[in-house]
Amino acid sequence: MILAKYGTAVTLDGIPLITKGAMDYKANPTLAAGDVKVSKDGGASANLTTLPATSPTGETLVRVSLSATEMQAKMIVVTFIDQTNPKEWEDQRLIIYTHGNASAYFTGNFDNLDAAISAVPLNPVTVGTNNDKAGYALSVAGVDSILDDTVEGTLTLRQIVKILLSAMAGKSSGGGTGTIAFRDNADTKARISATVDSNGNRTGVTIDGV
Repeated sequence: MILAKYGTAVTLDGIPLITKGAMDYKANPTLAAGDVKVSKDGGASANLTTLPATSPTGETLVRVSLSATEMQAKMIVVTFIDQTNPKEWEDQRLIIYTHGNASAYFTGNFDNLDAAISAVPLNPVTVGTNNDKAGYALSVAGVDSILDDTVEGTLTLRQIVKILLSAMAGKSSGGGTGTIAFRDNADTKARISATVDSNGNRTGVTIDGV
């Protein structure tokens, strides 16, 4: 992918062409009218205004120049197809994406990213001596936000912890009967009320985590 400024003439140096039927770059390829065409945003292909040429002469490096008009598109496709027979070089295609214009592929301007980034205002945070993480703790509001987060159904983590404490360490009643209750830590209410069968399997459960 090649990125270039919308509506601005551009010269691309060092474009290689592959020798027909071989794996090496073609030295001093012959480029004639009709060999190199340009298409803008999927439109009909037309000959480039400036015919590409090897630069420097005798090398494998081809210079491609597009006019400002040819660069007025979101995406420009430059296609190399040798019109001679037998062909000197393999078909090739360059795809150019434009930037820096409302009609470009990328509307932002990438000409000087360093300047653009350095111009962004920063809001510095002043920190005192900070040699380690000792003494850091969540605020009360932060802890509450975690404990009051819904975990399953409508139950929050805070409610689930209360219910678990009741089941594991709270007083219980109704053992051996069809209804078993587990009390809260302060023994003020039943956190869990369970209906059980003759094997002790719970068939119905009412919980209170408030």
